[in-house]
Amino acid sequence: MFGWTSHEQRANGGVFTTLRLGGEDVGSLYQLSRVHRDNGVPQHWTPYVRVSDAADTARRAGSLGGAVIVPPFAVSSIARIALIQDSGGGQVGLWQPV
Repeated sequence: MFGWTSHEQRANGGVFTTLRLGGEDVGSLYQLSRVHRDNGVPQHWTPYVRVSDAADTARRAGSLGGAVIVPPFAVSSIARIALIQDSGGGQVGLWQPV
């Protein structure tokens, strides 16, 4: 529908799928782990924004009244990601390419 191609690779015990358009990464998919599903985490979409430093951006979000839901961590040799939440409850992921 969008003209994307996909590229799958192993990452953190699962399969990480990168979506590409014209040779550029435009999105990605990662299935919830069984542990998350068994603990009632619903299927969901998380928008991510590219940042130069996930740890610094997460820290700044916290200092401005937001919350760090998932601290920055490495996704194999792909990226460092984090999940933050604004004061109204909206969540967004942070994506720092490696």
